[in-house]
Amino acid sequence: PLKDIYAENFKIGVALNSHTINANYEDTVTRHFNSVTCENEMKTDAVLRHSESKLGVKDDPAYVVTGFDRSEKIVEYCKKNGMEMRYHTLVWHAQTPDWFFRVDYDSKNDYVDAETMKMRMRNYIFQVIEYYDTNHPELIYAIDVVNEAFNGNGKYSTTDYADNGWYQ
Repeated sequence: PLKDIYAENFKIGVALNSHTINANYEDTVTRHFNSVTCENEMKTDAVLRHSESKLGVKDDPAYVVTGFDRSEKIVEYCKKNGMEMRYHTLVWHAQTPDWFFRVDYDSKNDYVDAETMKMRMRNYIFQVIEYYDTNHPELIYAIDVVNEAFNGNGKYSTTDYADNGWYQ
């Protein structure tokens, strides 16, 4: 198995989603891989809870509510098969809902100021880390903090995307 051949050098990873962790793939995945990255289940749009976040944003503009139900099936699959996980991803221009950047979490409103957005990002990241440290200690061995920060031309992605909420 690949994971055994390279065990002393690095992990062998595979991206999975809730549909690919079934019997059709299990023999190959558990035989050759020791690391799993969720395809989309850990990205911001899967973790942020819009309606719950809106409930507290009037009192605290940086109030954030998260939920991890979309990744739990894959988390349990990894634990059952003795595999570790790479968390993918905390900050990315894609798959971060527009409402997350807006006043009162309403896409019709203006963008919040930079300081509020930094606090929202901080609260979000801290909740993710705390959840996995508390509920699944030692499962996550790496975290993709910022995904696709650079374009193929070596420039920051945000400089070419004026409609990017993080850039705004």
